[in-house]
Amino acid sequence: MSRERAMALLVDFDGVLRRWDPAVAAGVEQRYGLAGGVLLEIAMQWGRLQPVLTGQVSHADWMTSVADALTEPA
Repeated sequence: MSRERAMALLVDFDGVLRRWDPAVAAGVEQRYGLAGGVLLEIAMQWGRLQPVLTGQVSHADWMTSVADALTEPA
């Protein structure tokens, strides 16, 4: 029995599949006058992301840390 060749590989390291709609972040950035891509850039900084991926902090705490980072002086 033959089958079609695989077109993608999905790897889920932490047991929760996620997909963030980029239009949502873009809308927030536009609404609040933020630079494009800044939310994803801050949220995915390894020092901020790793603790939430490993269960050291909650999702809510991670989101709060992203919001807090937006208010830090440049």
